[in-house]
Parts: sequence; structure tokens; C-alpha cells
Amino acid sequence: MRHLSSKRRHRNPLRKVLLCLVLSMASHGSAQSPALQDAFQDPPNPARPGAYWYFMDGNLDREEMTRDLESMKAAGMGHVVWLEVNVGVPRGPVEMLSPEWMKLLRHGVDEARRLGIDVTLGVGPGWTGTGGPWIKPEESMQHLVYSETTLKGPATIKEKLPIAPQRARWWKMLDVDFYEDVAVYAFPATEVTLEDADQVAFYQRSDYMHGSAAFLSGPAIPAINPEEPAIDPEAVIDLTGHLNAEGILEWEVPAGEWTVLRFGRRSNGTSNRPASFPVVGLDHDKFSRELLEKHFEHYCQRLIDAAGPGDPDSQGGLVALHLDSWEMNAQNWSPGFLDAFQKRRGYDFTPWLPTLSGRVVKDRKLTERALWDFRLTIQELMLENYVGPLREMSHERGLKFSIEPYGGNQSNDLEYGAYADVPMCEFWSTKYDTSYSAIEAASIGHTLGLPIVSSEAFTGHRDEKGRHYPASLKNQADWALAMGVNHFQFHTFTHKALGEKARPGMTMGGWGVRWDRGQTWWPMVDGFHTYLSRCSHLLQQGTTVSDVLYLTPEGSPHTFIPPESALAGAGKLPDKKGYSFDGCSQGILKQMVVNGDRIGVPGATQYRLLVLPRFETMTPDLLRTIIGLVENGATVLGYPPSASPSLSNYPKWDQEVRRLAEELWGKAPYPQVRKFGKGQILLDAGAAEFLAGKPEATREKNKISIYPDYGLTAGILQSLGLDEDFNSEVPLRFTHRRTPEADIYFVSNPSEEPVETSAFFRARSDQPQHWDPITGKIRALPEFSPEKSGTRIPLRFEPLESYFVVFAHAASKRRESAGGVNFPKSEAQMTLEGPWEVSFDPNYGGPEKITFEALKDWTQFEEHGVRYYSGIATYRKRFEFKRNGTGAGSTTYLELGTVHDIARVRLNGQDLGVVWCAPWRVDITGALKGGVNQLEIEVANRWSNRLLGDTQAPDKDARTLKWDSGLLGGKAHKAGRYTFTTSPGPGELFPSGLLGPVRIMD
Repeated sequence: MRHLSSKRRHRNPLRKVLLCLVLSMASHGSAQSPALQDAFQDPPNPARPGAYWYFMDGNLDREEMTRDLESMKAAGMGHVVWLEVNVGVPRGPVEMLSPEWMKLLRHGVDEARRLGIDVTLGVGPGWTGTGGPWIKPEESMQHLVYSETTLKGPATIKEKLPIAPQRARWWKMLDVDFYEDVAVYAFPATEVTLEDADQVAFYQRSDYMHGSAAFLSGPAIPAINPEEPAIDPEAVIDLTGHLNAEGILEWEVPAGEWTVLRFGRRSNGTSNRPASFPVVGLDHDKFSRELLEKHFEHYCQRLIDAAGPGDPDSQGGLVALHLDSWEMNAQNWSPGFLDAFQKRRGYDFTPWLPTLSGRVVKDRKLTERALWDFRLTIQELMLENYVGPLREMSHERGLKFSIEPYGGNQSNDLEYGAYADVPMCEFWSTKYDTSYSAIEAASIGHTLGLPIVSSEAFTGHRDEKGRHYPASLKNQADWALAMGVNHFQFHTFTHKALGEKARPGMTMGGWGVRWDRGQTWWPMVDGFHTYLSRCSHLLQQGTTVSDVLYLTPEGSPHTFIPPESALAGAGKLPDKKGYSFDGCSQGILKQMVVNGDRIGVPGATQYRLLVLPRFETMTPDLLRTIIGLVENGATVLGYPPSASPSLSNYPKWDQEVRRLAEELWGKAPYPQVRKFGKGQILLDAGAAEFLAGKPEATREKNKISIYPDYGLTAGILQSLGLDEDFNSEVPLRFTHRRTPEADIYFVSNPSEEPVETSAFFRARSDQPQHWDPITGKIRALPEFSPEKSGTRIPLRFEPLESYFVVFAHAASKRRESAGGVNFPKSEAQMTLEGPWEVSFDPNYGGPEKITFEALKDWTQFEEHGVRYYSGIATYRKRFEFKRNGTGAGSTTYLELGTVHDIARVRLNGQDLGVVWCAPWRVDITGALKGGVNQLEIEVANRWSNRLLGDTQAPDKDARTLKWDSGLLGGKAHKAGRYTFTTSPGPGELFPSGLLGPVRIMD
């Protein structure tokens, strides 16, 4: 990259400034300003949801790309993450990175710019990794592998030592012949005794989702067992010079049984995955900036150049690069690693190389320390030569940088994600529990004051097969919002290269929630998108309010898992309790300062209590940071460490840790509360028992928390005079943002039943307001009771309903006052009974016109075209309405009852919008008239019914589809009479249609 001119590297400086201004405005907008109220009605682009726009291995069509983007724009979307993969679909005619492909990339980015849609490009082919055919085996991610030979002496040997194979791995492997010797050591035969040797030496590292431990550094200092087999460093013999180029060892073997380890570096075989076939290749060495630059030039820069220069005066087009979840296995070696280790840790790791084979050298205590240093060095090399430079290279080109900082990377996730401009999580609609990734991404955003925490949202497992629709995702969306997510990227909008004659069309194999224009309900999805946009926009204002900051242990790797007791509920959707929290790495902590009695990065969330992990070890540097915070006014809960986790400066650092701990905590027996400077240190009394009784707890999947119980931290905060931020008589989820002008609470009912409750908010206002993200309406909440530290308000929720309660810091004019109560009761004025005229689309097998004598599930009809129909059907009814004398200012609703799965209402020619979730009603006040009214309700179901119908005679294989362009491999494909897809449907009938009762409510 050095040859790039400064003009190219700083191509869009104005665009970068404008982006910063947009983010600043999003962060500091007034909750009561007309601008924010207007934006709540029509949210700006940074709040609008987007999608992973996936292309299937060469199956690209220019015109259909335009239709994809235009459909996104019409549906209220504002962002795409552009990726191409090879997943379950025959190869198409456009090879990735070919001249034709580059032209299509330019076309797609130009069209996105025209439509005001932001584009993010992945940093490598596939969805994960940074590599390709341009990476040679010796430049790829590497392991220090070893073969093991047992020799008995005394003897003279001339023996060829075996070459170690590539190591087993979690992710896809490429077989690579490359091998280069590093060292040969012999020592008296000793058993392997280290647990999880492959993990602690970074030969394997999966993610927490798939069962890997949250972290590897145990909380206790291992006791020395004199009976445990250990290698005496003085007995180790370096035989590297005795091995010739053919791998033959010549050696006079001393008496006894000897183990010979032949160490060599090999590619770990990890490829970019699942990359389009022409660009499949090895992932580059993550410890080498030079090789990152090589990859960037061969891939990222080519895409950036093809995408064309951005226009700083317009919205849309290329705005960012993205690093997705880590699925690249582990790397533990690179040329120059030993020199880097020596420089960083201050000692030579060579004598400790046998620890990588699972053996103890000297004793377990020192072995654990050496391996801790080994993994920490790997973390530093990866951050400094991979993630950090990717951010730097993005910024040099006027682009932002987003990261999914989870997935088995060889770092503390929070340290890794701190390099993101936009931290992202990933949560699955079913199957996998990745709720922890939302907590991690939100923690990064909150602690660093980043305005946007994005998400790979509703990632679908192959068992789902298109089951989801807007209402089925709302509860999880609300959970994500309450956890701190304030931007959604749906997984997945698959490029619909096959056009309208093939619907639902191409899928990403069996994966993804199938969020694209091929869906039956796509013409109505804008209602859900508007809801997400309104919620996201408000939750991008100001900073999040959290009270507790959990410090993660030092060392690598680490996945932040809060104490289970700090969460309410179970399963995939755990909710935070009344005192909200975030996690923090030591790198982020070092950026924090004390402001009064709170700590935080300036301009970011400020915390009242810092909680230390229950570890016996801490480096002197981190302990000095904590002492400085307490001295300046912070309150910290923790137990004094007694040693350093590192072998660096051993035993001097241990002595320094004990001295610093005594300075802060005092001498044993430690006081429960100790004033220190302007702050105080609180004793985590339970830590001593924990450390004594569970020394190996964290070797499991962190089933035992390394933090004290929520009850302890809550009691401390109460003793400090800080009430819970929010509580209610029934379970509700919440999050809280604060701006200079207002406190903004998002509150959600996670129950499928209506609830009424009294809720406490740690905020005050002359007039709390109700902001409804479904309708965009803002009104006063006249019923409220001021309390000592906040406000108590009666609330009512429909099933799974959510809304905002806003507390302005200054009195403001009321809007749409509800009268004397917060939630007036509705009464039915009439039920629309009798027959309905219903029209189906004949192009999908339905009758053009049919009369329903009463509302009925389509699947209950004998008529094939209704029973197996998928798509949109229109219900029509004329009815006479007589007003009952309700006073002026009242609101009249049309309530639809049960709907499968989404509806649009028109009354007397007025489009009243989409009804997509409970309470399944729409305001008809301005459209309803006395006398005769004409009602139209469009209802869409899902594809499953028609897909099932097309597997039966006479509709099965009724068509043969082939694309002359070469899509889907250029082959002919059998298709049902009405549908075609590259992945089967659920194979069952889903309830469909308008079931009612349909009522007019006052």
C-alpha cells in the first residue's frame, strides 16, 4: 500500500467530516426538539434497517440488482452489507473479481448511491476471513506443529523424524504441503498433563456459541504438585543443529528414555469461507501487517476502486468496510514470533516451547504463566497487525469500519471490538444462543460513546425454511433494542437474480431469515421497518445509562459473560434487571477518568460502580490504573490480587502486586469498606471462598460466574443512594438513554398477554410523554407520581407491545393529551359480521373472486387454490356506520383480531397503513364516515402453503426453468406450477388469512 498516493488515501476527507457530523448530531439531538419529533415520524438514514445483501457465487443480474435496491428503498431500508458466497447454489456465469463482476459492483454501488442506500463491503471473499489465491502457504495463518518421537539410550541414531501433519481445526481446511523446520528438542520422557492443551496453546479456538470456554486463564494460581511430571529446563537438549535438510536426526542418545519434539511451522489450512469458488484461498498471517497490506491491495482496494469515488454531498454509496465474525480457527505462530515475544515479555520463550505439547516445564505455576504470556503476545500481534491496521486503512479512504467482535477470535472480545467505529453483534432467530454477543457489542458502544451498535439480525438456521415474518420477530427485536442494539442488518436479503418468474427464488442455501423482495409480504414490510427505524433513532440519541461496569480479566482469549443473576428470564432472550451494566476490558478502562463519583470515557456512559473479576492475578500496570481511579473518586468492588499472571519480571511483579494491593485494600483482615483518596474500595468478601473452592471453574463454559451476585451489587448501589433505574410490578424489559434535554426510556412487554402495572423510572419531568414507534404519535401521560429519586407511572401494554416514555428536562407543550388517564379503555361500537368478498391472485393459483360467508382460515377450505394459496388476498366489505355520539377529540380504531400474517387497510379509498403486530388495529378516525363505508383489507401469508401445494399433483414439476444467461449453472430446473426456490419450504400448512373478529373500537 505504500505506493498509494496521498490523494487516493485521503480521497474523501469532506465525506469523513460529514460522517462525523452526522454521528455527532445523532448522539446529541434534543429529545424535545421539533427536529427530533419530526425525525421520529420519518427517521433519517442512519436509523433505517439494512440487510446482508448476499450474492450466490456468480449468479448476478444487472437489472435484478436495480430491482433489489429499489425494493429495499421502497420498504424503508437504508443500508446493505455486500457479500458473495458459495452456499448451496450452482455456480453462475459471472466469476468474482472478473471485469464483468467489477462492472456489476460499480453498477450496484452507483444505484445504491442514486437511491440513498449506504453500502458496506466485506474485507474478504465469503463472509469471514481475509485471504484468497494471492496468499501463498508460507504467508498464511500458521501453527507451530510438532511430531513426537521416543528414543532409548545409550544409542547412536541416524533416524528420519516424522513431519507433523496440519492440526485438526474447527473450520474448513485446505490441505497444504508447506512445512518449515523451527527447532528440535529432546528431554527425558515426560507425560502430557495440561488440560485442554490444544486450546491453551491456541491450536484450536471455537466460539462460545459452539461450546468453547469463555476464557482460558483460570481464576486461581495453580498449586505446585511435586508429584506432577515436569520437564527440567536444565535437562532439555537443543538438537536443531543435528537435523539435516532431509529431516534426518543424528545423535548420541544418552542413557534413559527420551522424548524428541520436532517443531515446524505449517499453514493451519484455514480458507476464506464460504468464498465464491474462483477466489477461494488461504487466510493470511494475522501477525503480519505486510501480508494484510498485500491482501488489502489484491482485494479491498480493487473493490474500493471499482466502486468509484464517493460524493460527499450525497447520501448512499460506499461508506464502510466490515469484518464479520471470526471463523478462521486459531493461529499460534509466525516468522519472527520469538523475537516479538522477547521484545514484549522480556524473556526468551524458547525453553517453554515444550509446553505447547501439553507438558509442564519446571512446574505448573510457571508453565501457566508462560502460556498466559504466549497467548497475550498473540493477542497483541493480532490487534496491532490486523484489526488496528484495517481500521486505519478504512479511515485513510474516508470509510468507517465495523466489526463483529466475537466468534472464537484470539483476543479479549472487548479489546478486539474496541477498534470498530460500529461494533456489531449477531443474534439468531432460532437455534443458536448468541445473546452474549449483543451484550459485548453494546458494552463496546456504551463504554466508548459510539452512537451506533449494529447487528446481524435474526440470522436464520436451515431448519427455519422461511417461517418468519414481521410479527414473529418483534419480540426478539425488542429484546435487542433493550440490550443496547440500535441498528438492524437483516440476515439475509439474497440477490433475486432469477427475476419474478421464479419466486420465492434464490436463497442462501438453507440459511437466513429470507428477508427479501421475493417474499409474499414484502409490499407490507415497511411498517415493521418504520418501527425499527423510529426505535433505533431514539436509541441513537445521547448516551446509555448504566450503573455497573464489570472489568474483564486480563489475558486472551476472553468472551464477556455477565453474572447470570444480573439477568432476568432464561434462554436466548435474557433481560437486564433494574441496574443496567456493561463489560469493560483493561484497554478501555485505561481511557476512563473519574467525574465526581462516576467513571467513564469522556462523552460516553458513566458508571457508579466498577466490579473486578474474581481472579487472584493482576498485572501491576492494571492495578495502578484501578488505584488511580479510586484515588480520584471511584467506587470499586473487588478482592485484592496476590500475584501477577505473567512470567515477565517474575517474581518482582508478584511482590509489586502485593504491595499495591495492600496500598489499596489495606492489610488482612481487610475492611469491608476502605476510603482511599476521594473514592473507596469495597471488599468482595465472597471472592475468597470462590477462589478457594472452585479453582478450575472456568475450564468449563463459564457456568460459574467470576463476578459477585447481582444482589450484592444492587445492595451497594442502594447504600450509595442510587435507586434502580427502572422497575415494575410485572416483568418488563427496558433501556435508558439520556441527552442534555431528556431521559428516553424504551419499555417492552415480553409477554404474549396484556399487562397493567405501575413502573418506577429514575427520571423526572413536569410532563412524561408516551412516544409510540408503531404510529409515530406523541402524547402526554397525565397520570404520574413524583417520588424521591424518580417518577412512578401506571402503564398498560398489549401482548408484546413496546413504546417510549420520555421525560423532558424542561416543561413543554402537551401533544394529544389523553385526558385524565394514561391509557383510556376502548369499547366496541360494532362488529363487522356476515360475508366478505375476497380476491386472490390467479397467478399463484387462487380464485380471482370468491365469497367468504364468514372469516375463515384459508387452510380450512377444500378448494385447492385457497387451501394452498400463498400471497396477498384482498377482503372487501361495505358496511353502514352510525355514530354513537362520542365527543370530539376521541379516536376510532379498526381492530382486525387475528391476522395471519400481515395486513394493509384502506377505508373509503384512504390508505391507512400496515397492521403487522398486536394490538392489530389502525386509526380510522379521519376516514370513517357516517353512513355507508367501503373497507378493503389486503392480507399476506407466507410461502409455505403454496410451496407445499407445488409438491403435489398436478402442480408438481409443471414447469421447466432455464436462464440463457447461465444463472444457476445454465442448467434446466424443474419447478412447481407457481413457485421456484433453491431451498425447500417447511413442508406444512400455516394458518392464513384474516380470522377476526373485525371490530370498530372507540
